[in-house]
Amino acid sequence: MNYNLDFKNDVNNWFDLWNVHFDNEGKGNEDFKIRKVFLDRMFTEFEKIKSQIQSFSLPYQLWIFIDENDSCYDAIYIHTENPNKSPFPIKLESCENSSNNTELYDYVVSHGYEIILTSQEDENHIYIYDKNFGIPLV
Repeated sequence: MNYNLDFKNDVNNWFDLWNVHFDNEGKGNEDFKIRKVFLDRMFTEFEKIKSQIQSFSLPYQLWIFIDENDSCYDAIYIHTENPNKSPFPIKLESCENSSNNTELYDYVVSHGYEIILTSQEDENHIYIYDKNFGIPLV
């Protein structure tokens, strides 16, 4: 992916729910094998961003968002305090519902990160973060 992330330790460096998507056309909705290709790429990029963000001393949050029903929303997010006054840090509460997509959930769990499941109406979302990087989502 070609994007310039600036992690210089400067108060003018901020991220207001910055995100990058990997399956903009939602092709992964057709078959999990297709979705897995996009997810693999997303997890690889997540690792690259983790290695870059280590030099950033300002408070930040870094996570992966997965929409169980629509792969076009799957993305990596970075969030910090910002002049737009978006709430920071973001705090989520995990719901007691489990994932409806066991193949997707098993894939996510296999990466060993912290997982938060949320649900709104008929939509289930999975938030993934590394507790060793930035401020947790809980």
